[in-house]
Amino acid sequence: MKKFNLQFFADPDEGNNTEPTPEKTFTQTELDAVISKRLAIERKAWEEQLEEEKKKVAMTEVEKLKAESEAKVKEWQEKYQTVAEKAKQAEVKAVAAELGVIDPEAAFLLVQNELTDEADPKEVLTKLLESKPYLKKRTDIGAPSNPGTPPEENPFLPETFNLSKQGEIFRRDPVKAKALQEQAKRRK
Repeated sequence: MKKFNLQFFADPDEGNNTEPTPEKTFTQTELDAVISKRLAIERKAWEEQLEEEKKKVAMTEVEKLKAESEAKVKEWQEKYQTVAEKAKQAEVKAVAAELGVIDPEAAFLLVQNELTDEADPKEVLTKLLESKPYLKKRTDIGAPSNPGTPPEENPFLPETFNLSKQGEIFRRDPVKAKALQEQAKRRK
């Protein structure tokens, strides 16, 4: 195996440079120029702030009142806008509940972009229900499957009172029996 002197391939000045690099020095004129630039920038900022303060002090009482009233008008307009939006939302939810929408909040979120001051919420919600009929509560749930058969008599009512039928209903469907009892109590 042959040995190589790796330093033989190295640059002659590499690694031998132990002299520190001299720090940059400034002359007095260069230093004065840098400081005067920074002072000019700060002075300009202070002068702008001073001008604003002078304008505020120089404002007449009428100008101050005008500025305050404009701020109040803007604040009241924002509050009015918020209240108007909440009123519109409540109106839409009420109409949605009236139309039988399952979730009035969801209905409002679906139509809020279509609502304008001129738009009638009932019309907008009706269009929504036409395009998405699954949002409407189903009224046929719980109805008799054969509409040709007469509804079952309530054996708890005084005019159709029947203990045998009451016992039969209690055995077959206790929940229905309780509902029929409640219905009979309300009729009395």
